[in-house]
Amino acid sequence: MAHVEGPRQNRTSLVDAVRTRMGLVPADGVVDILCGLIDEVGLSQRYLSGVTGIKRTRVQRILHADPEQRALMTIDEVEALKAALSVDDYDIAVELEFRRRNLDNSGDIPQRKGIIKGILRGLPSELIDEMDLICEIDYDEVTPELTLNLQKILAKCAGRSLKSFKRVCDRHNQERSDPFRD
Repeated sequence: MAHVEGPRQNRTSLVDAVRTRMGLVPADGVVDILCGLIDEVGLSQRYLSGVTGIKRTRVQRILHADPEQRALMTIDEVEALKAALSVDDYDIAVELEFRRRNLDNSGDIPQRKGIIKGILRGLPSELIDEMDLICEIDYDEVTPELTLNLQKILAKCAGRSLKSFKRVCDRHNQERSDPFRD
């Protein structure tokens, strides 16, 4: 029996690797994020099955408590679960980045995540609008290094803007706490 299971397990790993390369399954970490969010919200598998249209037995297999026992999710299943959780790609991206940096949810991390998610949701549209204003860009000359430099510039501008925003918030809080305020 062990002889039969070994090749099957290798075949399954190969199929999983091919499915991942073909884009049929989500990137590493996405499923863990979704499982964590489902646990946080406390959604039952029965409920998820009903709202996503994924069969209950399939939901059980793709959300198994043991990550090693989980069946691979398809992109369609990920999209259905994201819709059930009311999360989008920005939520997932921010969660993945905070995990990559080993930042837990203590202190002001949930608020930081909220701010970053809010900024990211409108950013592509704003960037497209700004790029449309600059007609002279020769997109053939745009290199990965150039986009990385632009990313750094945007991050510095965002940092300055956040510092200004913090000063406005501090001033507002100080005014609200003023006992002599009318």
